[in-house]
Amino acid sequence: MAESTKSVKPSESPESEAQKKEKSDRAIRANEKAKELLMGYIKTFKCLLIIGLAFNLLGMVGEFASPLFIGWVIDAIVDSDFDRVTELIIWWMIINTSGAIFGGFQRYVFQVTTEKIGQALRQDVFDEIVHKDVAFFDSRKTGDLSKYSLQFLTTY
Repeated sequence: MAESTKSVKPSESPESEAQKKEKSDRAIRANEKAKELLMGYIKTFKCLLIIGLAFNLLGMVGEFASPLFIGWVIDAIVDSDFDRVTELIIWWMIINTSGAIFGGFQRYVFQVTTEKIGQALRQDVFDEIVHKDVAFFDSRKTGDLSKYSLQFLTTY
């Protein structure tokens, strides 16, 4: 049997340990910078996020109460207490309707928050590009910067 060996072309030399470490360090720094940026946006919009979370929790009450009300309605039907069945169904409708309303508010608040974060992110990218040194633009095509930043900001 012939042993297969990996041949490496001279132009495709494997990365040295120093290059791998540098690449790993850059990724770690970028990750830390992204976390810092994300936390900044969370702190900026924490009031809206807390309101959205509260609406989310209130909206789930209807979903969590449904199995309980189903059980109560079945018990009332078995006991032939139709006045109780009517009362339970009315309360169940009120709780489900209020849960749906709170869920709608939650979706609205999170949509507004998402739009505001996107707007702040676009403004931050624009400010960052505008305040770069001239040397930065000498080494890069400004059309590419506009294209990639626009693509990134409209895609994500």
